[in-house]
Amino acid sequence: MIAVLFRLLSIIMVSWLFGLLLTSYLKRQNFYHKLSSLKLIGNDSIYKAIGIELFKWSVTKTFYRHLNKNIKFSRRPSLGELVAVRNEMTNSEILHAIAFVLVLIIGIPFTVVQKGHNSVVLLLVHNIIFNLYPTLLQQYNKTNLDKIIDKIDHQLTTAKL
Repeated sequence: MIAVLFRLLSIIMVSWLFGLLLTSYLKRQNFYHKLSSLKLIGNDSIYKAIGIELFKWSVTKTFYRHLNKNIKFSRRPSLGELVAVRNEMTNSEILHAIAFVLVLIIGIPFTVVQKGHNSVVLLLVHNIIFNLYPTLLQQYNKTNLDKIIDKIDHQLTTAKL
């Protein structure tokens, strides 16, 4: 059982590594801005129904909060700081989305070929927890952050007039 878990976590970790590399490449492409605005779910009630608030709580209240220190801001963040955090959220979101897809198209067939039919469900669960939910959480948080950024930007624009 330990060997199976190790293999599954290895697949997830390798998918993250490739996700990092592909995200780094994609950031330099013209269509990256379109990717940063992509939304898989456009309705807050769906986020609530799938338990994104519970997942958010688990990320912020457990050891997971130490994993990405770039997605934090000060008590009174400037517009620039908010935009920088949003960019980090986008990077994290795209990395996890790439990793999710890689596990689906490479990790699951690899597991089946290795005669790990029983492990496929476990791999899917791990993939959802470690890749899909972080992607959805970043999108959920970015939606809320975009509202704040727009409000501050509007206030700054109005103040200049």
